[in-house]
Amino acid sequence: MATVYNADTYADNQLDLAWSVAGTFIRPFQFNIATGTANTGFIINDTLNLCPIPYKNGVLVVGYEVEIPSLDTGTSVRLQLGDTNGTSGAFQATFFSTTQMGANGAGVFAPVMGFDATTARAPVRGVVPKQYSVSTLYTGYTAWPTINFQLKVITAPNTATTTGTIKGWLMLQHLNTSAVTF
Repeated sequence: MATVYNADTYADNQLDLAWSVAGTFIRPFQFNIATGTANTGFIINDTLNLCPIPYKNGVLVVGYEVEIPSLDTGTSVRLQLGDTNGTSGAFQATFFSTTQMGANGAGVFAPVMGFDATTARAPVRGVVPKQYSVSTLYTGYTAWPTINFQLKVITAPNTATTTGTIKGWLMLQHLNTSAVTF
């Protein structure tokens, strides 16, 4: 049965008011596979919430990097990198779709190109910067639904590795006002 995991740093309250003045904020994250999955590794449809995307006042994702250790001793595992900005929190393969990252070797997801071992992998084109607009749907004391930066396992590993750390960062910019929609 698929499991939803949160990064070890998911609940860290790393934002303060200074980031809106400075303009850019880097949100680091990490997930220890051994302790996070209780030494079982990942299976198909497992998701890992790397960090929340604080969109309440509008935010622009301008960059990211996700380091993936070897997740499979074979070459079966396939991953997607995206967000939960969909109907009822549905996963969206916004940044990378169906890639072999972490198959029998480590890799890195980045906006321009992903690399697993020595092979370059193309991201979903044209998605950075990615705008998360100010929502007028939720007002007063209504809870804002969480939008997460998320990794999803779409093909199970042949033999899942149970050690290593997934780590990286998400670079955000306060949206303020913009005549351009990304």
